[in-house]
Amino acid sequence: MPIVTKCVEFCKKYKVLFIALMVLFFLEGVFDILEITIGQFMLWTNDKRPKVGRLWTEEERDQEGQRQATTRIDSLRQQPIHLRYIHSLDDLIAFLAYKSNLSMSKYDFLSIYRNFPAEEAAQLVDPYILKDLSENSAWYSVRLTQAEHKLVLLFMDPFGQPLLDRYVYLDPHSRHLLPPRLQENPLFAGRIVDRETFLAAYEKLPVRLQLQIINNPQKWEEWEPKLLQAGISSNVTEGSVIVALEVVSPDSTEVYSLQASELAVGYLITGINEVAPQSYGLSMPVKEVAHD
Repeated sequence: MPIVTKCVEFCKKYKVLFIALMVLFFLEGVFDILEITIGQFMLWTNDKRPKVGRLWTEEERDQEGQRQATTRIDSLRQQPIHLRYIHSLDDLIAFLAYKSNLSMSKYDFLSIYRNFPAEEAAQLVDPYILKDLSENSAWYSVRLTQAEHKLVLLFMDPFGQPLLDRYVYLDPHSRHLLPPRLQENPLFAGRIVDRETFLAAYEKLPVRLQLQIINNPQKWEEWEPKLLQAGISSNVTEGSVIVALEVVSPDSTEVYSLQASELAVGYLITGINEVAPQSYGLSMPVKEVAHD
């Protein structure tokens, strides 16, 4: 009997514990349901309740900051890469050294140009020239390339035809700019030829015609490796035409003017127009008319 009594008492104790645990589980479930219900109710009425208090203020600030950051990132992603990285002539030169060429719209070029320091911007393109060009409705885009010791800027219309070319010379031993020389001479306006085109046309000529353009072979051997560009006058004076060669010097560039024969220059121009008909199309020099 004592053993049976003990078993009954043991079962009663665990029965009470079991009932207590069931009550706790039931209450926990009720509280969970109430918590979820209240949470859903707060969520449904969130937009209707007044947004006041420190927590709302802090949340609004966080959301505004996230919106601004997202807008800024999206804006940067939409910008062309050159607008993000080119802020000076050094940046432009470095970019072209890496990419070799760059095309951009008229408005992108103006945006970059206005962000350059004034002195560097003037070295790239004279502001008065750019002002006249920007007022020209035909100007559509710019193509920039780096070749040999110069930057070449081609300002083009919507059909890809050049309106203006501009050369910016570089010191071959550094990234410093060299001041333009040949472009400043009106005698060669629109008649300046790049190094590669001039050499291609000149080297096709017979030696006798080459000597009628550059009559000192020793000087030509010295100039040729450092040649930047050449200019050909549009006038014939007493059977000769001025041909100018711009050559890199230690600190700048030097321009050498040569009296070439009209015949040899005629063949040279024909060769230039054959090598690069789209870029140049030079006309033959015209004899000056004597005035009484």
